[in-house]
Amino acid sequence: MKIFSLKREWILWITIISPVILYLFLIHQLPALIPVHYNAAGKPDNFASPIKFLTNIVPENIVLYLVFLALPKIDPKKNNYFFFTRAYFFIRFAVHLFLSALACISLLAATGWKLNIPRLITLGVMILFSILGNYMINIKPNWFVGIRTPWTLSNPLVWKKTHSLGGRMMFILGITGFVLILILPPAASPAIVLIAAGILVVFAFLYSYILYRKLEREEFNK
Repeated sequence: MKIFSLKREWILWITIISPVILYLFLIHQLPALIPVHYNAAGKPDNFASPIKFLTNIVPENIVLYLVFLALPKIDPKKNNYFFFTRAYFFIRFAVHLFLSALACISLLAATGWKLNIPRLITLGVMILFSILGNYMINIKPNWFVGIRTPWTLSNPLVWKKTHSLGGRMMFILGITGFVLILILPPAASPAIVLIAAGILVVFAFLYSYILYRKLEREEFNK
């Protein structure tokens, strides 16, 4: 299977340009300025014209798309990408969809839709967590994608076990965080995201290090 196939890439292209398509539909309903940033209280504290907003986020998504295209070509472990082609595509799709969705809900909110943007952003992050975690188990050793600690990069077995357990943990954290954001006050949403990310980072470092040292001792005692 090819790493990149035109039969699938068009899905990403449409996803990336979807905010532009929505903008063209809403162009006569949009105000001169729309919120582009929110403070800790969930109130907008920065504004920009819709076109300026799009010329920031859409090019960023395009650059990210090009980076994703380049990674398998420049990675010293490039051949491993052939073994997680499907997972790599869905990881890319999830990231592009997340960014485009942020742009689209901002445009819709600017036309009068009653949307809690900060809460939707944090909910989106938790969904992204779950999607990435679901495919994490399929990622083979490489230098750019996945849980990359000194110990996962040094030992294929540490990589495999860390991604197997870490992927499940990431999925559970995403689902749990999503539910908590729905039931707890909006002010708690950013903290939930940070705690989930913190748990994952601490786990990745501690688990991969402990497992690496364990395997080292077993090898030494043979």
